[in-house]
Amino acid sequence: MPGALFLLMSPFMNNKILILLFCCATAIASGQTYEDVGVYQKSFVLQEDFRDNRNEWVLGTFGEGCREFQLENGYYSIISHCKGSNPLVWKNEISGFSPDADFEIETRMRFVSGEDNNGNCLVWGMKDGNNRFRFCFSGNQYYIIDNFQGSWSTMKEWTKSEDVRPTDYNKLTVRKQANVYHFFLNENLVHSEPFSEFYGTQLGFQANQNTRVEVDYLRVAQIKPGNARTGDPLEVAPAVSTLPTTSGKRVALVIGVKSYEFVAPLANTLNDARDMSGLLKTKGFEVVEVYDPKSKTEIRNAVINFTKALRSDPNGVGLLYYSGHGMQVDGVNYLIPTGANLEIKADVEDQCMNMDYVMRAMEENGNSLNIVILDACRNNPFRSFSRAAEPGLSMVSAPKGTYIVFATKPGSVASDGTGRNGLFTSKLLRHMATPGLTLEQVFKNVAADVARDSNDAQRPWIASDYFGNFFFSRN
Repeated sequence: MPGALFLLMSPFMNNKILILLFCCATAIASGQTYEDVGVYQKSFVLQEDFRDNRNEWVLGTFGEGCREFQLENGYYSIISHCKGSNPLVWKNEISGFSPDADFEIETRMRFVSGEDNNGNCLVWGMKDGNNRFRFCFSGNQYYIIDNFQGSWSTMKEWTKSEDVRPTDYNKLTVRKQANVYHFFLNENLVHSEPFSEFYGTQLGFQANQNTRVEVDYLRVAQIKPGNARTGDPLEVAPAVSTLPTTSGKRVALVIGVKSYEFVAPLANTLNDARDMSGLLKTKGFEVVEVYDPKSKTEIRNAVINFTKALRSDPNGVGLLYYSGHGMQVDGVNYLIPTGANLEIKADVEDQCMNMDYVMRAMEENGNSLNIVILDACRNNPFRSFSRAAEPGLSMVSAPKGTYIVFATKPGSVASDGTGRNGLFTSKLLRHMATPGLTLEQVFKNVAADVARDSNDAQRPWIASDYFGNFFFSRN
């Protein structure tokens, strides 16, 4: 039955011994990352976020209680209660997927509990539960890439790596480009080798004996190469997804801060904010505008009004754009109003807007998508306690359904610019105005343009936990 899901108990390799290493494996350059092997044009054939069971994953308890499968709170859990039970679950067919063309398979999994010395795996290219490929990680920070066709063969032997997060989610990416496999672990390239033909078209997951594994999402896409280094614009490709596009109410909070009372004013932040507000209105957003807020309270009141405007629509889209001074202290990010007079570390919490508060308010609203854009990564202008504040902004994790963009990477600073708009916002205004681009395409085009025009001195940073298709232009 097309699209059905199956499970079985399969043998698992318990030792970390190299059995066979392909002599044709391709060497990889040290330090290569997800973006160095750039793919910016994707046509998704499956985007599974486990918010419901529309794709009919196996649920329940099997094998005399040894194997259990749960779907709750947006995660799919695979649980083994017995020694020697290595539950394997897979999707039989994905409509529109062709292994003959270039593709990408990506998931995010977490080792929750149990035996930590064996692999928990993304499985693909499988036929009838056998003859399969696996990309696995363990709870004690090892990974392996192997395949089974009557016997096990090793594509990449068990390797200890700091790229493996023992208690957190691990992003596993299998990417085929020009008949070469590239394997990424948390967006770091760990192995490349010539493409091996599929045994079948099934894919899924496998857990180890006496363990609990949690899957956050699964994405499958046919891909076309882009160019991260030159910033070549994307062609517009039709999006194919199991998720609907977001079509609810649109509300934005736009904050621009220029005229600081105790430090020098910024050159173009108000221009950035006003131009962004004008563009968002043309895209159907109701916009709450705040220019030169004097106090933390003024920003907080704007956040409250902004979130209230969205509460009536669970399918709504919220967007926060901030242009002004920001800083991090003890790993916490703050937005700085014009009246802030920061002489000691305690003044920051007292006088500045904690971004954690803003993020919580947006998350608790329960709408389908939140977009956070922070053009706030400038040098700390308050020299009296500069040692207490780290450069730029601190890295943050994106809550589910959230897309976060910094004007430059965490810990770095961005230029205020010399023209009407800053470098980042000028590129953002251009690409947001381009019809037909998805949210992801817009910001990857922006990142490429900024990196190119700054000679790599400024590289925007993106954190996302949103896998639907959103277009700034409705048609």
